Amino acid sequence: MELTASEKAQFASQGFVVLRGCLAEADLAPLDAAYEQRVADVAERLVAQGRIRSDHSGLPHGRRLAALVEELGPQAYDGFQIHELQGEWPEAFDLYQARLPAAFEFMFGERLGAALESLLGTPELTVHPSQHVRPYLPRRGPGLPQPNQAAWHQDRVVYRREADASQIVTCWCPLVDCDANSGCLRMIPGVREMLQTVDAPDPDSAAEFDGQPSGIEPAALAAAGTPVDVPMKRGDVVLFSSLVPHAGLPNDSDRIRWSIELRFQASGTPTGRPAHPEVVVRSADPTTVQRSYEEWSDRWVAALDATRELTWQETLGEISGSVEWAELWKQGRSEEVAARNRTIAEVDSRVGSPGTNSRL
Repeated sequence: MELTASEKAQFASQGFVVLRGCLAEADLAPLDAAYEQRVADVAERLVAQGRIRSDHSGLPHGRRLAALVEELGPQAYDGFQIHELQGEWPEAFDLYQARLPAAFEFMFGERLGAALESLLGTPELTVHPSQHVRPYLPRRGPGLPQPNQAAWHQDRVVYRREADASQIVTCWCPLVDCDANSGCLRMIPGVREMLQTVDAPDPDSAAEFDGQPSGIEPAALAAAGTPVDVPMKRGDVVLFSSLVPHAGLPNDSDRIRWSIELRFQASGTPTGRPAHPEVVVRSADPTTVQRSYEEWSDRWVAALDATRELTWQETLGEISGSVEWAELWKQGRSEEVAARNRTIAEVDSRVGSPGTNSRL
């Protein structure tokens, strides 16, 4: 679907826009089926290993994984993460590690591709290496840890310097309805610069803002604006700038908030994540589209193998811009921060600007 002029205007002023009903059931059902099967496979393995007694096959998809993890114990449940480099869960669920064909096919969806082409103003589209599927478990009770909670952050922080001039738009799609009770996103609209990150060994848990953990200095967030909740229905899509601070609210419902997250940019522009593979998903020249699932999967296997022996901090240095930004702030290089911010803000302001495709 093409964006309307008003939808583009909202993106330009607020840094995000929700496209209601952008995706059809035909876009989402294959993901549901693929991840239902993946949960069943994990359950079978855990039972065979003697780690759990029941495979919980009588539960619906929205609750089954939570029951499996809960049987492993409170520590396993509260510490559930999909992006760790070891353990049961990375191989099971996150998009780039599970590498399920249905998730690969989702990247090429016509409705999603048309929306991003309309916003970015080009048919030449690449999916950035940051590719995720997130099962967001309900927390065990008020005041208890939220498994896999997304602390306050800006997506731009994980892109290295070479991507400062790249327009990169995040696309977040819940596979279930979500609101403030079930873990919807919370955002601060209209931010046009990178905000200083927390200087700590584990910045995502070192500070707090608005009742949520924060990887950004709370004073910078407080000065940036007022947070707003972004409730969404299954089939909705939120597109947002890499400069918009956002966090995931705790999930206090009785079901898992499944979601898929992709980031799109014009093909041929730097991703800022050179160690991981991007994929060309749309083009005026169909021969340039990278439609081979096997090639995409093999590229991810090779990329992950190349960093397997590194520590997490070394891996961050290879794949992420967060180390670069942290050093700039730590060393007080304010002029360099300001120069990078000017470049990023100027590029960001062109996304959805007049002259790109839109319907009235």
